[in-house]
Amino acid sequence: MKLVLRTLVFHIICILVFTFLYRHVAIHFSYDKDKYDKLRLVDFLTLSTTVQAGLGFSDLYPLTRTGKIILMIQQFVVISANVFTIYIFTI
Repeated sequence: MKLVLRTLVFHIICILVFTFLYRHVAIHFSYDKDKYDKLRLVDFLTLSTTVQAGLGFSDLYPLTRTGKIILMIQQFVVISANVFTIYIFTI
């Protein structure tokens, strides 16, 4: 049970870290300007959560190479964590 809780906490921490990272580099992301006046923290939280969950869809998307690299880093972290978790549970 401890391993499950640690895995859950790890994913929540990743979501929060990448949320604030995306907010910090907000200029590298695009969104539907007709729907939003400006980007809010909840928009970046939604993006981070969908990437962490492996869904990969959001109204917010990277425009620049920097935004794409940060997004790919989060995807790599998710893939690595999932592979590690599967390995641990199959021992």
